[in-house]
Amino acid sequence: MARRSQRPHLRSALRACFDAYNGPKPVSAARKTFFRFAKQVAILEDATSAMQ
Repeated sequence: MARRSQRPHLRSALRACFDAYNGPKPVSAARKTFFRFAKQVAILEDATSAMQ
């Protein structure tokens, strides 16, 4: 379960994904929102640092 501080970011990411799936938002907007969420909650690593 997401921590309380992560919930607004998680909701935004999920809403963007649902909106992209249903049509009102472009997939690029959902991708951008999801990556922003992942960086804010520290679950996304830089690819170059992950390879070392």
